[in-house]
Amino acid sequence: MAFALDTVVPWGRSCAEYLSMFDLALADLEKTILGCGDGPASFNAEMYRRGRRVVSVDPIYRFSAPEIAGRIAQTSDVVLRQLRANQESYVWDCISSPEELAALRMSAMQSFLADYPAGQRDGRYLPGALPALPFADREFDLALCSHLLFLYSDQLSNTFHRAAIAELLLFLPGSPGAEIHSCVAPAEDEPVIRKHYPNSFRDTYLLTYLKNRGITDLTVAGMMTHMCVDTTVRAAFDLGLSCTIAHDACATRDLSFGGRRVAAAEVQAAYVAALDGLFARALTVEEIVAGI
Repeated sequence: MAFALDTVVPWGRSCAEYLSMFDLALADLEKTILGCGDGPASFNAEMYRRGRRVVSVDPIYRFSAPEIAGRIAQTSDVVLRQLRANQESYVWDCISSPEELAALRMSAMQSFLADYPAGQRDGRYLPGALPALPFADREFDLALCSHLLFLYSDQLSNTFHRAAIAELLLFLPGSPGAEIHSCVAPAEDEPVIRKHYPNSFRDTYLLTYLKNRGITDLTVAGMMTHMCVDTTVRAAFDLGLSCTIAHDACATRDLSFGGRRVAAAEVQAAYVAALDGLFARALTVEEIVAGI
């Protein structure tokens, strides 16, 4: 089912609230951070102004700044009325009143809206939703999820919550889903280059490592085909490197667009077909081994 903006009540939190909620220390802010379900929070914008990068993912980022601003205008008065009607259910020690809370939220959302267009272009605001996020394993040191898994317990099942938590753990170094499988464990003297973006060359020493050893031909395998494999192969082509894709050693997952499910096999075929020829050679593992 397509995500509809009129089902959302935007209510963005500030960077100070994130720091308090998640007990983030200064050392934590130096890490690569994923904000999941951030909506119109100003955490990303404020961190960017501090010279730090956060990637936020939320289905609301399919919409433009004017569309989100319009939805905020439609719902903000309703939320304030509900706060006033139920204020005895809140603890007002850090924030003194519904009016102060509403003012803080509006300030945070205005900060988000000012940053949002540039952040979209920079890849800091990406559309996506739990429990299937558009990232490779181990891309982030920290995965933060504000109130999504608490506020929507009536709409989201126990199964969803478990799947969402498992998905978030996949992106954290040291978690079971991020471990290197024993069948491809690195040799004792083999380097492991850690990356934080789908493009394996971005903010890593991979290109320097290859140049220092005169390596110009690469064999690429892994997952996901539509993310890290595709992005890395295209980047390698732009850098003058020659790539071979072991396409039967790559994998992807089901995607959706415009309310239509695209099966993983179709995604795999489309991306390999697009890369094969100009950007790379697509061969099976058996074909690659036979040519060595």
